[in-house]
Amino acid sequence: MRRLDVPSRIPPPAQGHLRLGDRPDQPDAITVNARHLSRRGKPWFPVTGEFHYGRYPAAEWREELVKVRAGGVTVVSTYVFWNLHEERRGVFDWSGDRDLRRFVATCAELGLDVVVRIGPWGHGESRNGGFPDWVLEAGCV
Repeated sequence: MRRLDVPSRIPPPAQGHLRLGDRPDQPDAITVNARHLSRRGKPWFPVTGEFHYGRYPAAEWREELVKVRAGGVTVVSTYVFWNLHEERRGVFDWSGDRDLRRFVATCAELGLDVVVRIGPWGHGESRNGGFPDWVLEAGCV
């Protein structure tokens, strides 16, 4: 027969050795220790899923994000594809299905955190990695 000795008290996790996260005195601080992430001083395990706002009709974002949330996702990651917002050099479009601010606000209303993945490279199966055609035509190295 084998015996398993379990300490009567598990020591607290090591802290401060990883320079990650927020200062603990911040209102919505995310901190890191040797065992887990914490949010607002409580253990936190984010579940992340991708949702590319520019590839979906803005009128349907809320309905789809409700489904994402119902599936257990708590953090939505989204690319900001340069070629979607500046198709022509110097002409930016952040309207309609390209309205990042509206997308992030919709996520917040539904209790979803957002990781905005800015480029310039967007490796989300976007043409030219998200670089606008005019960049490639300019002969940049």
